[in-house]
Amino acid sequence: MGVTIRELAEASGVAPSTVSYVINNGPRRISARTRARVEEAMRRLNYTPNALARGLVQKRIHTIGVVYTHYDHLIPSLYFLEVLQGILGATMEHDQSVLLFTESLECDVTKNLMRWCDGRCDGLLVVALPHNTTVIEELRAREVPFVLINYMSDRKDVTCLDVDNVSAARNAVNYLIQMGHERIAIFCGQDNLDSTHQRLAGYRQALEEARLPVCDAWVFPGKYFEEFGYQQAEKLLAIPSHERPTAVFCTNDVLAIGAMKAFAEHGVRVPEDISLIGFDDIITASTIQPPLTTVRQPLARIGARATELLLEQIEQKRAPGIKELLPTELVIRATVAKPSCR
Repeated sequence: MGVTIRELAEASGVAPSTVSYVINNGPRRISARTRARVEEAMRRLNYTPNALARGLVQKRIHTIGVVYTHYDHLIPSLYFLEVLQGILGATMEHDQSVLLFTESLECDVTKNLMRWCDGRCDGLLVVALPHNTTVIEELRAREVPFVLINYMSDRKDVTCLDVDNVSAARNAVNYLIQMGHERIAIFCGQDNLDSTHQRLAGYRQALEEARLPVCDAWVFPGKYFEEFGYQQAEKLLAIPSHERPTAVFCTNDVLAIGAMKAFAEHGVRVPEDISLIGFDDIITASTIQPPLTTVRQPLARIGARATELLLEQIEQKRAPGIKELLPTELVIRATVAKPSCR
């Protein structure tokens, strides 16, 4: 059985209420001398405050929940891991703990929400929700502080953080056009994610503005996983070479990496035979061969900024409803070249 507050009070020669004020940093002010005496007794008796008990007193548990709902594989995406790195950096700076939820939204939503909102955390960072979810309305109804990452809700009372996917995709495809490509394909991610539709919209805008063909046969559906990039590349290679696109815009880097493996196995050289451009700039984008030209999202900064916005909401320094788009950057490496003559 652990050390009690009464035992600490006896060991330090003060009232139990004084020990409670020291542990919870209030509400009553304690002199530095008395605080030092209580803290010395805590060290001597090896006392560790109970976080849940402190949470009942302070109405704060100092823990942030992170909800990621796309664990289709045992290994989470590198996109999420880099966002999580930013979250962890910010929570360490603000002396917060992190509780990670990885249930799939294909399970019972109400059951998941009961876990997320059972008092174990002060608020939630929710990453990459599918656009047909009811989670946002459920969270607002429960009055739980939360911030959405990689999702822009139309609700005025919801805080969201993302990048301008449409503009970033348009810029990436414009770069391919400037390099001389006229037949450009797109490898898409999950159909139920807003980022997929936004990047597809940017792709179409760039082609239409350049008066280039927007061919449905060059739009390849899939998911944001490497094997889908591989499969999409094999489907593209089934198109006769004289009709085949000379460049591909991949809506994330993992798709591009899968495509590069398929092209290599079929003797198709990147970028000599086909150009590739990705999206995210995950850590492996610069280390694969050839290094991947891609759209850089500030992934760690997204995680850190979302954490800051959530803490402001929890501490009631700012009401929910903030919408922020962080800037992207086109990183030119070695997977794009002028189209070869066919």
